[in-house]
Amino acid sequence: MARIDLFGSITPLTLLKVIRAYRSLASGARLEVRSDDPALADEIEKVLQRFPHTVESVCPEGDGFRIRIRKS
Repeated sequence: MARIDLFGSITPLTLLKVIRAYRSLASGARLEVRSDDPALADEIEKVLQRFPHTVESVCPEGDGFRIRIRKS
């Protein structure tokens, strides 16, 4: 599972990092994103809508969130 920590990142930069990490995944692989931005899960869904994926979970974790995405 690939992981990226985006605590404190600005949204446009955050989304670019998510797209870059997602594109590097093999089909069926997962990406775990950690962030302190509560709107990031919705933003990821919008940005990745043209790519085959599944948001498997969005969970509170510590002072932020953990989002797990699977590439289809």
